[in-house]
Amino acid sequence: MKMPKNSYQHLFQNMKNAVYLVAIDSAGKDGKFIDFNKAALQLLGYSTKEMESISVLDIIPKKLHATYPLFKKLTKGSDFKLFNTKHLTKEGKEVSLEIENHFFKHDGNELVWSILREIPKEEKLITSLNNEVEVAKQYFNLAGVIFVSMDLDGKIQDMNHVGCNILGYETQFVNGKLELKENGFTTIEGLDWFENFIPEENRARLRKLHFEAIKHQSLADEYYINEVLCKDGSRKMISWHNAFLKNEQGEITGSLSSGMDISMRINAENEILKEKERTEKVMMDALLSGQEKERHRIAADLHDSIQPLLSTIKRKVESFSAYTKELPKEKKNEYLQISKLLNQALVEIKAISYNLVPPTLKEFGLINTLQDLCENMDLAGKATVQFISTNTSNGFGRELEIGLYRIAQELLTNSLKHSEADHIILQLIGHDNSVMLIVEDDGIGFDNNTRKAGLGMKNIESRVKALDGRLDIDATKGKGCTIIVEIPIINN
Repeated sequence: MKMPKNSYQHLFQNMKNAVYLVAIDSAGKDGKFIDFNKAALQLLGYSTKEMESISVLDIIPKKLHATYPLFKKLTKGSDFKLFNTKHLTKEGKEVSLEIENHFFKHDGNELVWSILREIPKEEKLITSLNNEVEVAKQYFNLAGVIFVSMDLDGKIQDMNHVGCNILGYETQFVNGKLELKENGFTTIEGLDWFENFIPEENRARLRKLHFEAIKHQSLADEYYINEVLCKDGSRKMISWHNAFLKNEQGEITGSLSSGMDISMRINAENEILKEKERTEKVMMDALLSGQEKERHRIAADLHDSIQPLLSTIKRKVESFSAYTKELPKEKKNEYLQISKLLNQALVEIKAISYNLVPPTLKEFGLINTLQDLCENMDLAGKATVQFISTNTSNGFGRELEIGLYRIAQELLTNSLKHSEADHIILQLIGHDNSVMLIVEDDGIGFDNNTRKAGLGMKNIESRVKALDGRLDIDATKGKGCTIIVEIPIINN
């Protein structure tokens, strides 16, 4: 700026490259052209007067306007910046350019010298390709996911350092190749992916899937989730997106997989599921406990209140029996009917009370109570009901015995009501760590695939779940039904 004006103008105006001087972050002048040479006018197609009336944003494609604040920030950060961009001519044609920027301050103003060179078509293609390759390399190594490419034999061709870090390895680049630090550094290229990074129990299966996909040129699972082995022996759950690598002839040369570590998400989901199951179990235990208390209350009310009241009424009615001789035959029959109904009501109340809280369960244990249950149902006459007990000499604990009794009671009731069976067998089998309750009938059966669980079966399922048990139903239409309930003893 201190050069003699004529010398400066001669040098500036006759430069081969287009040059312009722009003010940035100056009030009223941001982006305005302060000076420019002939080459700049020829390149952009503007006259001197037109150039003086426009700003940098007028010659930058609109799609690049959002980058202007970043351009100013980067330019101020250094006195030299070289990059590729595009400018618009007066006619609206895009011109690919290489720009060299020099930032400086003068008289309180922030200015930028920009020296422009038009990129020839061939060079533009090469530059574009190199830029894309560089971007791809940066994405390959900086993306927050594992990238791993394998050949046809499952040998690693390349893996990004993010993937190595996720697997717990330190890395370094040697002659452009990534190496893993493990007892010294090992070149990652050529390592067998399955032998080194897949748990042994899954190795054969995943290798087979890899070879079958290549053989049939079809990915059975474009998206796949599996565990990988880390350096410290721990495992991480990775969600993969898989694709084939092909040559110019369309032949498969290997595979490329990108994987995201979802271990934390899986763990969080498992914890949420466990907490949900714990909450449901607490609620179910409270519900079943409430039901048992209500059963005891109703049974007590029936036994201590209703039953004595009916017994008193029965005795009062029977005290009139001496006077029935003088009654007409019709009234005498009514008296006998009333007495019969009172007897039936007492029997029903006793049966209901027993079903609600069988006294034998507390006094004589589960085996005797189930034996009584089967004998009472057998006496009903709808089907023969047999009880078999195996290896059940030891008690199972109060809570488990109540649960098993309620499940057996519901299963037998369902079988008598719906199966139309001639024979029903209830088995109780004890094991070291569990107890099995089996109900088998020779009735009409049903299609288990289309079965809709009724209230009784839902109650059974709830009780089995509350006891951390397992319920299996083997039923075929026309061939009877077998229901197996297995409850662990260790938790009871």
